[in-house]
Amino acid sequence: MLPLGQRVLQKLERLIDKHMTSVGASKVSLSSITSQALWEQTGRYSGHGSEFFKVQDRREAELLLSPTHEEEITSLVGSMIKSYKDLPLRLYQVSRKYRDEARPRQGLLRGREFIMKDLYTFDEDETKARQTYDQVRQAYNAFFAELGVPFVVAQADSGSMGGDLSHEYHLVSPNGEDSIVKCNECNVAINDELIVSEFDRTQSKQETYSSVSPKSPFENSEASSWYGISKDRRTLVEAIYPTYTTLQSTSTEISRIRNQVHLPAIKAALPGYELDTGLEDPRKFWLGEFDHMHITLIDPRLPAMNTGRGESHYATHDNRRARVDGKDILVTKPLTGDLCTNCRQGHVKVLTAIEVGHTFHLGNRYSKPLNAMIATVAKTGTQATPVEMGCHGIGVSRLVAAIASIMSDAKGLVWPAVISPFSVVVVPLPGLETVAEDVISKLQFAAYMKGSDDKLDVLLDDRGKRMGWQLHDADLIGYPIIIVVGRSYEKEGTVQVQCRRLGYNQHVPIEAVPDLVSDQLQEL
Repeated sequence: MLPLGQRVLQKLERLIDKHMTSVGASKVSLSSITSQALWEQTGRYSGHGSEFFKVQDRREAELLLSPTHEEEITSLVGSMIKSYKDLPLRLYQVSRKYRDEARPRQGLLRGREFIMKDLYTFDEDETKARQTYDQVRQAYNAFFAELGVPFVVAQADSGSMGGDLSHEYHLVSPNGEDSIVKCNECNVAINDELIVSEFDRTQSKQETYSSVSPKSPFENSEASSWYGISKDRRTLVEAIYPTYTTLQSTSTEISRIRNQVHLPAIKAALPGYELDTGLEDPRKFWLGEFDHMHITLIDPRLPAMNTGRGESHYATHDNRRARVDGKDILVTKPLTGDLCTNCRQGHVKVLTAIEVGHTFHLGNRYSKPLNAMIATVAKTGTQATPVEMGCHGIGVSRLVAAIASIMSDAKGLVWPAVISPFSVVVVPLPGLETVAEDVISKLQFAAYMKGSDDKLDVLLDDRGKRMGWQLHDADLIGYPIIIVVGRSYEKEGTVQVQCRRLGYNQHVPIEAVPDLVSDQLQEL
């Protein structure tokens, strides 16, 4: 981070501090080096081994560069609390994290080292933990609203973090790696990794699907197969689905989209089978012996099939339609125009987005194995009960990059005023530096008198380069307001005030500048 980028980070952190204070959270600082043994205690080390940066000290103790801090904070709190009177407890930090990403890309959006805010909450029971979860969600909504960027909150899968309740915070951007499915009627948004789309033959007439012959779907160009295998290598799964979805078909034009297989749907349709989806060709790892199974999972848009095929005549072959709870489901990813499975009235739009925040209700996923307990009274006497936890993160450095990707135009960045490196930049012609300093003094005095001087920071661009170059650079950097002290001051005693985001560009008397700038910053 260079100086201006560092100022953006600092302002972002101050805004985070404000909203963490609103939920009674206290700031801490945890170590960047953590014990591998803690991760082994919670069972997360085996599942994340490839993502760790691992180190050994001189005594060959196994250490890790912390990718996150659930284990460390739970162990710390567990050593300090004894009773429900020690709770609730809400601790957060803004710190560097390290993950050995297989494919780091897009600069700050996915890197091996990043800055993250994580809040950890501890409550005496689940009811109070869920109340805390709701309070944190309200604080997150207020944080993103004050930041002044459009955001989407989506129901999400908790994944390896654990727990049964989580929400993601996204900025819609073509640079994103997530797909959010949002209904135009009920307004519900869900990460497509969580959603399972039902197949309803009464859905929108604009959306029809290509018919596929049941005789030989494996040779028909309109059908495709996806292969997966169970982790014990005993069950081979073949999902068959339409290669294309045909949208808005007319007599003169057919719009076709190639389908992509949707792993959450396949897993939901095969409860009890733990699939290994990381192999390039699972068929090479399947043995196909007497007690092995070959399952053909058929998308409901295809005709019923009874192929009798198996990769080996020894294996039991099972043809089944893709169904969950008695309802047909699609085995391909949701598409814009699909019927909303929440309200069954509206249709969804699939948005590409960047995840910048995530809230999790963890329950006792970490407190139980790490012995973060409090004494409670039961019918059988006093007993130790694990505390209920929540974890709530914001990717700070990622958020900087995400905002830059959506808040820009042909001239450069357009920072939200609350995190811009400076609120105002003053650019003078050579020889008018003293006048520029007078403008800055008036701005700062007016802000002080209004009690808002902490929200106003002004930069004097005294680099002595050509004014055209300096103004171009100011646009590129993205200062909210630019004040030009130029020839209009020499002729008329006025300065030029520019605010690109509000479309403002006028010459005004110096005396009017403080109130004008104050009003514009308030509007921004």
